[in-house]
Amino acid sequence: MLNFVSSYLSLLPTVKCQCHFAISDSFEDTKQFLPCSSIFLTPHQSLFSPIFIQSFHASVRSITNVIDFEMPKALKRPRDATFSVRSLYDDIKRGLIDVNPEYQRDVVWKAEKQIMLIDSVFTNHYMPPIIFSVSYEENGTEVTKICLDGKQRLTSLQLFIDGAIPLKHPETSKLWWFKNHESSTSKTHRNIIPERIRQSFLNRQIRCTEYEELDEEDEREIFRRVQLGMALSTAEKLRIRSTRHAKFINELRELYVTESGLAAPSFRWDRSRDADYRCLAQAVYALSKWGPERNTALKTTGTLSQVEKWLDDDTSPMSGEFADQVKQAFSILVQLTVDEDLSKPFLMYKKVSPMEIIGVVILIYVHSIIAPPFEKLTLPELSAAVAQMRQDVRREHKDIRLNDRVGKTVVTFADTFHWGVDWSSPTKGRRYIHSCAGADQVHLTETKTRAVFIRSTWSEAFDDQIVCSYARSTAYFGRGPIE
Repeated sequence: MLNFVSSYLSLLPTVKCQCHFAISDSFEDTKQFLPCSSIFLTPHQSLFSPIFIQSFHASVRSITNVIDFEMPKALKRPRDATFSVRSLYDDIKRGLIDVNPEYQRDVVWKAEKQIMLIDSVFTNHYMPPIIFSVSYEENGTEVTKICLDGKQRLTSLQLFIDGAIPLKHPETSKLWWFKNHESSTSKTHRNIIPERIRQSFLNRQIRCTEYEELDEEDEREIFRRVQLGMALSTAEKLRIRSTRHAKFINELRELYVTESGLAAPSFRWDRSRDADYRCLAQAVYALSKWGPERNTALKTTGTLSQVEKWLDDDTSPMSGEFADQVKQAFSILVQLTVDEDLSKPFLMYKKVSPMEIIGVVILIYVHSIIAPPFEKLTLPELSAAVAQMRQDVRREHKDIRLNDRVGKTVVTFADTFHWGVDWSSPTKGRRYIHSCAGADQVHLTETKTRAVFIRSTWSEAFDDQIVCSYARSTAYFGRGPIE
Protein backbone atom coordinates (compact mmCIF):
# COMPACT_ATOMS: atom_id res chain seq x y z
CA MET A 1 0.00 0.00 0.00
CA LEU A 2 1.37 3.40 -0.90
CA ASN A 3 1.66 5.89 1.93
CA PHE A 4 2.35 9.52 1.21
CA VAL A 5 4.13 11.73 3.63
CA SER A 6 4.52 15.30 2.52
CA SER A 7 6.19 18.10 4.40
CA TYR A 8 5.89 21.64 3.18
CA LEU A 9 8.98 23.51 4.09
CA SER A 10 7.47 26.83 3.16
CA LEU A 11 4.43 28.31 1.45
CA LEU A 12 6.49 30.87 -0.35
CA PRO A 13 6.31 30.58 -4.13
CA THR A 14 10.08 30.55 -4.48
CA VAL A 15 10.62 27.67 -2.04
CA LYS A 16 10.15 24.05 -3.09
CA CYS A 17 8.18 21.41 -1.30
CA GLN A 18 9.65 17.92 -0.79
CA CYS A 19 7.53 14.76 -0.95
CA HIS A 20 8.93 11.57 0.58
CA PHE A 21 7.58 8.19 -0.38
CA ALA A 22 7.76 4.81 1.27
CA ILE A 23 6.23 1.43 0.58
CA SER A 24 4.62 -0.79 3.15
CA ASP A 25 2.59 -3.96 3.03
CA SER A 26 -0.19 -2.37 5.08
CA PHE A 27 -1.31 0.87 6.63
CA GLU A 28 -0.53 -0.38 10.11
CA ASP A 29 2.95 -1.68 9.29
CA THR A 30 4.63 1.69 9.19
CA LYS A 31 7.92 0.18 10.38
CA GLN A 32 8.33 -1.56 7.02
CA PHE A 33 8.59 1.67 5.04
CA LEU A 34 11.42 1.77 2.55
CA PRO A 35 12.62 5.28 1.70
CA CYS A 36 12.97 6.18 -1.93
CA SER A 37 13.97 9.17 -3.99
CA SER A 38 12.57 12.53 -3.02
CA ILE A 39 10.50 14.65 -5.39
CA PHE A 40 10.61 18.40 -5.17
CA LEU A 41 7.52 20.45 -6.02
CA THR A 42 6.80 24.12 -5.88
CA PRO A 43 3.73 25.11 -3.85
CA HIS A 44 1.87 25.85 -7.07
CA GLN A 45 2.39 22.31 -8.44
CA SER A 46 -0.29 19.71 -7.84
CA LEU A 47 0.47 16.21 -6.55
CA PHE A 48 -1.31 15.00 -9.69
CA SER A 49 0.61 17.14 -12.13
CA PRO A 50 2.39 15.35 -15.02
CA ILE A 51 5.78 16.15 -13.50
CA PHE A 52 4.80 14.61 -10.20
CA ILE A 53 3.20 11.52 -11.73
CA GLN A 54 6.26 10.86 -13.92
CA SER A 55 8.61 11.21 -10.97
CA PHE A 56 6.32 9.12 -8.82
CA HIS A 57 6.33 6.16 -11.27
CA ALA A 58 10.12 6.30 -11.53
CA SER A 59 10.40 6.18 -7.76
CA VAL A 60 8.00 3.24 -7.49
CA ARG A 61 10.00 1.31 -10.11
CA SER A 62 13.21 1.78 -8.15
CA ILE A 63 11.52 0.60 -4.96
CA THR A 64 9.98 -2.41 -6.74
CA ASN A 65 13.41 -3.43 -8.05
CA VAL A 66 14.73 -3.45 -4.50
CA ILE A 67 11.83 -5.58 -3.31
CA ASP A 68 11.98 -8.04 -6.28
CA PHE A 69 15.69 -8.75 -5.90
CA GLU A 70 16.40 -11.87 -3.88
CA MET A 71 19.82 -13.10 -2.88
CA PRO A 72 20.62 -16.32 -4.76
CA LYS A 73 21.05 -19.54 -2.83
CA ALA A 74 24.40 -19.38 -1.08
CA LEU A 75 26.63 -22.10 0.28
CA LYS A 76 27.48 -22.13 3.93
CA ARG A 77 30.47 -19.86 4.42
CA PRO A 78 33.67 -21.96 4.33
CA ARG A 79 36.26 -21.78 7.06
CA ASP A 80 39.99 -21.38 6.71
CA ALA A 81 42.23 -23.93 8.38
CA THR A 82 45.83 -25.07 8.41
CA PHE A 83 47.08 -28.63 8.67
CA SER A 84 50.59 -29.97 8.94
CA VAL A 85 52.07 -31.96 6.09
CA ARG A 86 52.22 -34.92 8.47
CA SER A 87 48.51 -34.64 9.28
CA LEU A 88 47.49 -34.48 5.61
CA TYR A 89 49.75 -37.41 4.71
CA ASP A 90 48.42 -39.58 7.55
CA ASP A 91 44.80 -38.79 6.65
CA ILE A 92 45.42 -39.76 3.02
CA LYS A 93 46.99 -43.04 4.10
CA ARG A 94 44.09 -43.81 6.46
CA GLY A 95 41.49 -42.96 3.83
CA LEU A 96 40.16 -39.95 5.72
CA ILE A 97 41.02 -37.71 2.76
CA ASP A 98 39.48 -38.76 -0.55
CA VAL A 99 41.55 -37.41 -3.44
CA ASN A 100 39.68 -39.42 -6.07
CA PRO A 101 35.99 -38.43 -6.24
CA GLU A 102 34.41 -39.27 -9.60
CA TYR A 103 34.78 -35.79 -11.04
CA GLN A 104 38.44 -35.36 -10.08
CA ARG A 105 41.18 -35.48 -12.66
CA ASP A 106 43.87 -38.15 -12.76
CA VAL A 107 47.38 -37.33 -11.62
CA VAL A 108 48.52 -35.14 -14.52
CA TRP A 109 51.51 -33.31 -13.08
CA LYS A 110 54.86 -34.35 -14.47
CA ALA A 111 57.69 -35.13 -12.05
CA GLU A 112 59.27 -31.70 -12.66
CA LYS A 113 56.13 -29.90 -11.48
CA GLN A 114 55.76 -32.19 -8.47
CA ILE A 115 59.39 -31.52 -7.46
CA MET A 116 58.80 -27.77 -7.82
CA LEU A 117 55.85 -28.04 -5.42
CA ILE A 118 58.09 -29.71 -2.82
CA ASP A 119 60.59 -26.89 -3.27
CA SER A 120 57.81 -24.35 -2.68
CA VAL A 121 56.91 -25.98 0.63
CA PHE A 122 60.54 -25.98 1.76
CA THR A 123 61.13 -22.36 0.74
CA ASN A 124 57.76 -20.95 1.94
CA HIS A 125 56.63 -19.86 -1.50
CA TYR A 126 52.92 -19.28 -2.05
CA MET A 127 50.71 -22.30 -2.57
CA PRO A 128 46.95 -21.89 -3.13
CA PRO A 129 44.79 -23.39 -0.38
CA ILE A 130 43.56 -26.93 -0.74
CA ILE A 131 39.76 -27.06 -0.83
CA PHE A 132 37.89 -29.80 1.05
CA SER A 133 34.26 -30.81 1.45
CA VAL A 134 33.95 -32.13 5.00
CA SER A 135 31.29 -34.63 6.05
CA TYR A 136 30.36 -35.62 9.60
CA GLU A 137 28.62 -38.41 11.48
CA GLU A 138 25.39 -37.60 13.31
CA ASN A 139 27.35 -37.29 16.56
CA GLY A 140 29.57 -34.61 15.02
CA THR A 141 32.57 -36.83 14.35
CA GLU A 142 34.38 -35.94 11.15
CA VAL A 143 34.21 -38.77 8.61
CA THR A 144 36.00 -37.73 5.44
CA LYS A 145 37.45 -34.79 3.64
CA ILE A 146 36.75 -34.86 -0.11
CA CYS A 147 39.38 -33.00 -2.08
CA LEU A 148 37.66 -30.52 -4.40
CA ASP A 149 40.88 -28.78 -5.44
CA GLY A 150 44.48 -29.65 -4.64
CA LYS A 151 44.78 -33.30 -5.69
CA GLN A 152 48.00 -32.67 -7.61
CA ARG A 153 49.56 -30.93 -4.59
CA LEU A 154 48.49 -33.60 -2.11
CA THR A 155 49.72 -36.34 -4.43
CA SER A 156 53.09 -34.60 -4.78
CA LEU A 157 53.47 -34.41 -1.00
CA GLN A 158 52.58 -38.09 -0.66
CA LEU A 159 55.01 -39.16 -3.39
CA PHE A 160 57.83 -37.18 -1.81
CA ILE A 161 57.30 -38.63 1.67
CA ASP A 162 57.04 -42.14 0.17
CA GLY A 163 60.41 -41.65 -1.50
CA ALA A 164 59.03 -41.72 -5.06
CA ILE A 165 60.23 -38.23 -6.05
CA PRO A 166 63.18 -36.17 -4.75
CA LEU A 167 63.79 -32.58 -3.76
CA LYS A 168 66.05 -30.79 -6.21
CA HIS A 169 68.23 -28.40 -4.25
CA PRO A 170 67.71 -24.93 -5.77
CA GLU A 171 71.37 -23.96 -5.40
CA THR A 172 73.32 -27.15 -6.11
CA SER A 173 70.70 -29.01 -8.25
CA LYS A 174 71.57 -32.07 -6.19
CA LEU A 175 68.74 -34.55 -5.64
CA TRP A 176 67.73 -35.27 -2.05
CA TRP A 177 65.26 -37.94 -1.01
CA PHE A 178 62.97 -38.19 2.00
CA LYS A 179 63.69 -41.91 2.25
CA ASN A 180 64.48 -44.93 0.12
CA HIS A 181 61.47 -45.99 -1.91
CA GLU A 182 60.14 -49.41 -0.88
CA SER A 183 59.75 -50.66 -4.46
CA SER A 184 63.05 -49.24 -5.67
CA THR A 185 65.42 -51.85 -7.11
CA SER A 186 68.08 -49.32 -8.05
CA LYS A 187 71.45 -49.78 -6.38
CA THR A 188 72.31 -46.13 -6.93
CA HIS A 189 73.18 -44.32 -3.72
CA ARG A 190 70.54 -41.86 -2.59
CA ASN A 191 71.16 -38.68 -0.67
CA ILE A 192 68.75 -38.87 2.27
CA ILE A 193 67.58 -35.62 3.84
CA PRO A 194 68.73 -35.31 7.49
CA GLU A 195 66.19 -36.31 10.13
CA ARG A 196 65.92 -32.81 11.59
CA ILE A 197 65.02 -31.35 8.17
CA ARG A 198 62.54 -34.14 7.50
CA GLN A 199 60.72 -33.44 10.75
CA SER A 200 60.68 -29.75 9.91
CA PHE A 201 59.09 -30.54 6.55
CA LEU A 202 56.43 -32.74 8.15
CA ASN A 203 55.51 -29.91 10.50
CA ARG A 204 55.09 -27.32 7.73
CA GLN A 205 51.58 -25.91 7.71
CA ILE A 206 49.43 -26.12 4.57
CA ARG A 207 46.56 -23.67 4.16
CA CYS A 208 43.18 -25.27 3.48
CA THR A 209 39.58 -24.17 2.97
CA GLU A 210 36.81 -26.40 4.32
CA TYR A 211 33.19 -26.45 3.17
CA GLU A 212 30.43 -28.17 5.10
CA GLU A 213 26.94 -29.40 4.22
CA LEU A 214 27.64 -29.75 0.51
CA ASP A 215 25.77 -32.21 -1.67
CA GLU A 216 27.37 -33.82 -4.72
CA GLU A 217 26.05 -31.15 -7.08
CA ASP A 218 27.60 -28.42 -4.92
CA GLU A 219 30.93 -30.26 -4.91
CA ARG A 220 30.93 -30.64 -8.67
CA GLU A 221 30.05 -26.98 -9.13
CA ILE A 222 32.92 -25.84 -6.90
CA PHE A 223 35.28 -28.13 -8.81
CA ARG A 224 34.04 -26.76 -12.13
CA ARG A 225 34.45 -23.14 -11.04
CA VAL A 226 37.91 -23.69 -9.61
CA GLN A 227 39.00 -25.27 -12.88
CA LEU A 228 37.81 -22.32 -14.99
CA GLY A 229 41.31 -20.88 -14.93
CA MET A 230 42.94 -24.19 -15.78
CA ALA A 231 43.08 -26.06 -19.05
CA LEU A 232 41.00 -29.19 -18.67
CA SER A 233 41.30 -31.80 -21.36
CA THR A 234 38.26 -32.61 -23.50
CA ALA A 235 37.83 -35.92 -21.68
CA GLU A 236 38.15 -34.30 -18.25
CA LYS A 237 35.34 -31.91 -19.12
CA LEU A 238 33.11 -34.90 -19.88
CA ARG A 239 33.59 -36.28 -16.38
CA ILE A 240 32.23 -33.20 -14.61
CA ARG A 241 28.71 -34.59 -14.72
CA SER A 242 26.43 -36.46 -12.34
CA THR A 243 23.66 -37.59 -14.69
CA ARG A 244 22.50 -41.19 -14.89
CA HIS A 245 24.40 -41.75 -18.13
CA ALA A 246 27.57 -40.28 -16.64
CA LYS A 247 27.27 -42.46 -13.54
CA PHE A 248 26.86 -45.53 -15.74
CA ILE A 249 30.10 -44.71 -17.57
CA ASN A 250 31.85 -44.35 -14.21
CA GLU A 251 30.46 -47.75 -13.24
CA LEU A 252 31.87 -49.30 -16.42
CA ARG A 253 35.21 -47.69 -15.70
CA GLU A 254 35.33 -49.14 -12.20
CA LEU A 255 34.30 -52.60 -13.42
CA TYR A 256 36.49 -53.03 -16.48
CA VAL A 257 39.34 -50.48 -16.50
CA THR A 258 41.30 -52.37 -13.85
CA GLU A 259 44.78 -53.86 -13.54
CA SER A 260 43.32 -57.26 -14.43
CA GLY A 261 41.27 -55.84 -17.30
CA LEU A 262 41.58 -52.92 -19.67
CA ALA A 263 44.20 -51.21 -17.49
CA ALA A 264 46.57 -54.17 -17.66
CA PRO A 265 50.15 -53.13 -18.51
CA SER A 266 50.13 -55.40 -21.56
CA PHE A 267 47.12 -53.59 -23.06
CA ARG A 268 48.66 -50.41 -24.40
CA TRP A 269 46.22 -47.56 -24.99
CA ASP A 270 45.97 -43.94 -23.93
CA ARG A 271 44.16 -43.59 -20.59
CA SER A 272 45.80 -40.34 -19.49
CA ARG A 273 43.69 -37.41 -18.31
CA ASP A 274 40.43 -39.37 -18.48
CA ALA A 275 40.89 -40.39 -22.12
CA ASP A 276 39.50 -43.79 -21.13
CA TYR A 277 36.32 -42.12 -19.84
CA ARG A 278 35.69 -40.45 -23.17
CA CYS A 279 36.39 -43.71 -25.01
CA LEU A 280 33.85 -45.61 -22.90
CA ALA A 281 31.28 -42.82 -23.18
CA GLN A 282 31.59 -42.61 -26.95
CA ALA A 283 31.36 -46.39 -27.31
CA VAL A 284 28.17 -46.59 -25.23
CA TYR A 285 26.72 -43.61 -27.09
CA ALA A 286 27.32 -45.42 -30.40
CA LEU A 287 25.68 -48.60 -29.10
CA SER A 288 22.67 -46.61 -27.88
CA LYS A 289 22.15 -45.26 -31.40
CA TRP A 290 22.45 -48.62 -33.14
CA GLY A 291 19.14 -49.31 -34.83
CA PRO A 292 17.30 -52.65 -34.94
CA GLU A 293 18.05 -52.96 -38.65
CA ARG A 294 21.82 -52.74 -38.37
CA ASN A 295 23.07 -49.14 -38.34
CA THR A 296 19.84 -47.48 -39.47
CA ALA A 297 20.42 -44.66 -36.98
CA LEU A 298 24.22 -44.68 -36.93
CA LYS A 299 26.69 -43.70 -39.63
CA THR A 300 29.67 -42.90 -37.43
CA THR A 301 30.69 -43.16 -33.78
CA GLY A 302 29.41 -39.67 -32.95
CA THR A 303 30.94 -36.27 -32.36
CA LEU A 304 32.09 -34.85 -29.04
CA SER A 305 29.07 -32.52 -28.86
CA GLN A 306 26.72 -35.47 -29.47
CA VAL A 307 28.37 -37.47 -26.69
CA GLU A 308 28.13 -34.47 -24.34
CA LYS A 309 24.44 -34.03 -25.15
CA TRP A 310 23.83 -37.74 -24.54
CA LEU A 311 25.66 -37.63 -21.21
CA ASP A 312 23.62 -34.60 -20.12
CA ASP A 313 20.29 -36.18 -21.09
CA ASP A 314 18.44 -37.30 -17.97
CA THR A 315 15.06 -37.42 -19.71
CA SER A 316 15.72 -40.72 -21.52
CA PRO A 317 16.78 -43.28 -18.90
CA MET A 318 18.83 -46.24 -20.04
CA SER A 319 16.92 -49.50 -19.97
CA GLY A 320 18.16 -52.29 -17.73
CA GLU A 321 18.34 -54.64 -20.71
CA PHE A 322 20.59 -52.28 -22.67
CA ALA A 323 22.83 -51.67 -19.64
CA ASP A 324 23.27 -55.43 -19.23
CA GLN A 325 24.09 -55.82 -22.93
CA VAL A 326 26.73 -53.09 -22.70
CA LYS A 327 28.32 -54.80 -19.70
CA GLN A 328 28.34 -58.11 -21.59
CA ALA A 329 30.12 -56.43 -24.50
CA PHE A 330 32.81 -54.99 -22.22
CA SER A 331 33.20 -58.32 -20.42
CA ILE A 332 33.93 -59.97 -23.76
CA LEU A 333 36.36 -57.16 -24.62
CA VAL A 334 38.25 -57.89 -21.40
CA GLN A 335 38.37 -61.60 -22.28
CA LEU A 336 39.81 -60.77 -25.69
CA THR A 337 42.49 -58.52 -24.21
CA VAL A 338 43.72 -60.73 -21.35
CA ASP A 339 43.80 -64.13 -23.07
CA GLU A 340 47.24 -64.93 -24.46
CA ASP A 341 45.96 -66.23 -27.81
CA LEU A 342 42.88 -64.06 -28.27
CA SER A 343 44.81 -60.85 -27.50
CA LYS A 344 47.26 -61.21 -30.39
CA PRO A 345 45.30 -58.84 -32.69
CA PHE A 346 45.79 -56.09 -30.09
CA LEU A 347 49.56 -56.57 -30.31
CA MET A 348 49.76 -56.17 -34.09
CA TYR A 349 50.68 -52.51 -33.75
CA LYS A 350 52.49 -50.51 -31.07
CA LYS A 351 49.34 -49.10 -29.48
CA VAL A 352 45.60 -49.53 -29.64
CA SER A 353 43.86 -46.27 -30.44
CA PRO A 354 40.69 -45.27 -28.53
CA MET A 355 38.78 -45.32 -31.83
CA GLU A 356 39.79 -48.94 -32.38
CA ILE A 357 38.51 -49.85 -28.92
CA ILE A 358 35.20 -48.17 -29.75
CA GLY A 359 35.11 -50.13 -33.00
CA VAL A 360 35.81 -53.42 -31.22
CA VAL A 361 33.03 -52.76 -28.69
CA ILE A 362 30.60 -52.09 -31.55
CA LEU A 363 31.80 -55.24 -33.33
CA ILE A 364 31.22 -57.33 -30.20
CA TYR A 365 27.82 -55.77 -29.58
CA VAL A 366 26.57 -56.32 -33.13
CA HIS A 367 28.01 -59.78 -33.80
CA SER A 368 27.92 -61.38 -30.37
CA ILE A 369 25.41 -59.62 -28.10
CA ILE A 370 22.40 -58.69 -30.25
CA ALA A 371 23.06 -61.05 -33.18
CA PRO A 372 20.67 -63.99 -33.76
CA PRO A 373 21.88 -67.17 -32.03
CA PHE A 374 23.02 -68.86 -35.23
CA GLU A 375 25.03 -65.78 -36.26
CA LYS A 376 26.85 -65.09 -32.99
CA LEU A 377 30.62 -65.15 -33.33
CA THR A 378 32.76 -67.18 -30.98
CA LEU A 379 35.66 -65.61 -29.10
CA PRO A 380 38.26 -66.90 -31.62
CA GLU A 381 36.12 -65.56 -34.45
CA LEU A 382 35.79 -62.19 -32.75
CA SER A 383 39.55 -62.11 -32.24
CA ALA A 384 40.09 -62.73 -35.94
CA ALA A 385 37.53 -60.05 -36.81
CA VAL A 386 39.39 -57.56 -34.60
CA ALA A 387 42.58 -58.27 -36.53
CA GLN A 388 40.77 -57.69 -39.81
CA MET A 389 39.23 -54.44 -38.57
CA ARG A 390 42.56 -53.04 -37.41
CA GLN A 391 44.11 -53.87 -40.78
CA ASP A 392 41.26 -52.24 -42.68
CA VAL A 393 41.35 -49.09 -40.54
CA ARG A 394 45.08 -48.65 -41.05
CA ARG A 395 44.78 -49.34 -44.73
CA GLU A 396 42.38 -46.41 -45.09
CA HIS A 397 43.79 -43.98 -42.52
CA LYS A 398 47.34 -43.03 -41.65
CA ASP A 399 46.33 -41.34 -38.41
CA ILE A 400 43.79 -43.17 -36.25
CA ARG A 401 42.03 -40.36 -34.41
CA LEU A 402 38.65 -39.80 -32.77
CA ASN A 403 36.99 -38.18 -35.76
CA ASP A 404 34.09 -38.83 -38.13
CA ARG A 405 36.26 -40.20 -40.94
CA VAL A 406 37.77 -43.00 -38.86
CA GLY A 407 34.49 -43.45 -37.01
CA LYS A 408 32.67 -44.09 -40.27
CA THR A 409 35.22 -46.75 -41.19
CA VAL A 410 34.81 -48.75 -37.97
CA VAL A 411 31.00 -48.46 -38.04
CA THR A 412 30.89 -49.57 -41.68
CA PHE A 413 33.15 -52.53 -40.89
CA ALA A 414 30.94 -53.64 -38.00
CA ASP A 415 27.83 -53.21 -40.15
CA THR A 416 29.03 -55.06 -43.25
CA PHE A 417 31.25 -57.72 -41.70
CA HIS A 418 30.16 -61.28 -42.51
CA TRP A 419 31.78 -64.54 -41.59
CA GLY A 420 32.36 -65.73 -45.14
CA VAL A 421 31.78 -63.85 -48.36
CA ASP A 422 30.15 -60.45 -48.22
CA TRP A 423 27.83 -60.38 -51.26
CA SER A 424 26.83 -56.78 -50.61
CA SER A 425 30.05 -55.26 -51.92
CA PRO A 426 32.19 -56.10 -54.95
CA THR A 427 35.68 -57.39 -54.45
CA LYS A 428 38.47 -54.91 -54.97
CA GLY A 429 41.79 -56.57 -55.58
CA ARG A 430 42.46 -59.27 -53.04
CA ARG A 431 40.19 -59.27 -50.04
CA TYR A 432 40.68 -61.57 -47.08
CA ILE A 433 37.65 -62.89 -45.26
CA HIS A 434 37.91 -65.30 -42.35
CA SER A 435 36.22 -68.66 -42.67
CA CYS A 436 34.17 -70.30 -39.95
CA ALA A 437 37.19 -72.31 -38.89
CA GLY A 438 38.73 -69.18 -37.44
CA ALA A 439 42.31 -69.77 -38.50
CA ASP A 440 41.62 -70.34 -42.17
CA GLN A 441 41.21 -67.52 -44.66
CA VAL A 442 39.80 -67.20 -48.14
CA HIS A 443 40.53 -64.59 -50.74
CA LEU A 444 38.57 -63.45 -53.75
CA THR A 445 40.22 -62.34 -56.94
CA GLU A 446 38.94 -59.40 -58.92
CA THR A 447 38.60 -61.32 -62.18
CA LYS A 448 36.94 -64.48 -60.93
CA THR A 449 34.45 -65.14 -58.20
CA ARG A 450 36.47 -67.92 -56.71
CA ALA A 451 37.02 -68.91 -53.10
CA VAL A 452 40.35 -70.48 -52.29
CA PHE A 453 41.08 -71.78 -48.80
CA ILE A 454 44.63 -71.48 -47.56
CA ARG A 455 44.21 -74.94 -46.13
CA SER A 456 41.25 -77.25 -46.47
CA THR A 457 39.20 -77.62 -43.33
CA TRP A 458 35.68 -78.76 -42.71
CA SER A 459 33.61 -75.65 -42.18
CA GLU A 460 29.86 -75.19 -42.08
CA ALA A 461 27.89 -71.97 -42.45
CA PHE A 462 24.49 -70.60 -43.39
CA ASP A 463 22.82 -68.91 -46.35
CA ASP A 464 25.44 -67.33 -48.60
CA GLN A 465 28.39 -68.31 -46.46
CA ILE A 466 31.04 -70.80 -47.40
CA VAL A 467 30.81 -74.55 -46.99
CA CYS A 468 34.10 -76.29 -47.55
CA SER A 469 34.28 -80.03 -47.99
CA TYR A 470 37.44 -81.55 -46.55
CA ALA A 471 37.30 -84.50 -48.94
CA ARG A 472 37.03 -82.56 -52.18
CA SER A 473 38.62 -79.29 -51.05
CA THR A 474 36.05 -77.34 -52.96
CA ALA A 475 34.14 -74.31 -51.79
CA TYR A 476 30.37 -74.10 -52.13
CA PHE A 477 28.23 -71.04 -51.73
CA GLY A 478 24.54 -70.84 -51.01
CA ARG A 479 24.01 -69.61 -54.54
CA GLY A 480 25.65 -72.65 -56.05
CA PRO A 481 29.02 -74.37 -56.35
CA ILE A 482 32.04 -72.57 -57.74
CA GLU A 483 34.78 -74.53 -59.40
